Amino acid sequence: MQRLCLVVAMIALGCAGPVQHGTVGATTSIQAAENAGAANDPRAAVYLKYARNDLATAQRVGFDTDVGGRALERSQVNAELALAMARHAQISADVTYQQCKLNQEASR
Repeated sequence: MQRLCLVVAMIALGCAGPVQHGTVGATTSIQAAENAGAANDPRAAVYLKYARNDLATAQRVGFDTDVGGRALERSQVNAELALAMARHAQISADVTYQQCKLNQEASR
């Protein structure tokens, strides 16, 4: 369901015009990282903050400038990194939980 909403949002923003279209990748990546819990993982939260700051910089200086374009690209990359780190933390926690369950069952 979340993926469907994300696709619909991307399509809607893409139809808004060229200025909005430039932010779609960064804003959807930031939202995906937030939804994955990046703000709750200390390492991922750092990159999520970088992504937000870079997006704000791009909005402030303009997307069509060299500085704004690079900031927008950094924003998306940092958000994707935050997403990957949040997913990794969740998977690691799940693996640890399953290992504990197996160890408890084995000791019975």
